[in-house]
Amino acid sequence: MLERFAELAGLSLVMDVAPPGTFSYFDQRPYTVTEALDLINRVLLSQGFLLIRNKQFLVLVNIEEPIPANLVQELSEDELGNRADNELVRLSLDLNYAQPEAIAKSISSLQSKVGTATPLASLRKLLVTDLVVNLRRIVPLVHQLDLAAKPSEPKPKPSSEPQREQIITLEHLDAASIATALGKLFESATIVPVPERNTLVVLAKESVAGRIEKLIKAVDQPPTSEQAATQQGYPLKYANATALAASLEKLFTPRKLEGQEQPKPNQVKIAADETNNVLLVSATPTVHERIRQL
Repeated sequence: MLERFAELAGLSLVMDVAPPGTFSYFDQRPYTVTEALDLINRVLLSQGFLLIRNKQFLVLVNIEEPIPANLVQELSEDELGNRADNELVRLSLDLNYAQPEAIAKSISSLQSKVGTATPLASLRKLLVTDLVVNLRRIVPLVHQLDLAAKPSEPKPKPSSEPQREQIITLEHLDAASIATALGKLFESATIVPVPERNTLVVLAKESVAGRIEKLIKAVDQPPTSEQAATQQGYPLKYANATALAASLEKLFTPRKLEGQEQPKPNQVKIAADETNNVLLVSATPTVHERIRQL
């Protein structure tokens, strides 16, 4: 029967010793070579034998004896789907994090009688030989164990930069409004308004506190319009805050009219936070609307 199967499958049979007993099976439905081989191997395994397909050869082996490694064909993981459950094949699995020896020990209890796992420590590989049905369970586990061995990301070291607490008294701006605007720009800082005294209590890293103080000085100017000035931050995605601040200053600087001794005072105060690429603008609602349209 084995010789007839090999002939129909177009394979060369290598069989030193024939399995004892007889085999009878009848089924009217057609079988592929892979399906037929799976059926035959199920019966042979119960008798201690196995057919190994390797390229154009079909080799009968006694599973009670060591199986030469050169008889077993090495496949890729993607090729497992094209093989029968009870075929013996070998996979070479790459490991990124785990030690091959540790993985080999972890999967030993899942392997069949004909299964082996050979660690290649220098190559960070694991050669796993087993029946296809077992390999389909073992391979995902190997990948999970390998990923679990990935070193955790080192926690960022806390900043050694000292924090500064300062109280800033505002001359013209409203403490609550400017605290809200600055809080959106400097999320790492704590900015608390004290409306009764129109002051800000700022707790921030030294470098951040300096930028906050600089921005406040730039925009805390007396209002020059009948409309009250308000403060607002404008985060920029593409434009450079410093360059845009200079351009807007020119745009909103009042020009001296003919017959006028002095131009009107500038009602727009613009400061740039280079680190966050943000404009902080103190202006009337009308000017804010124009800036948003720009």
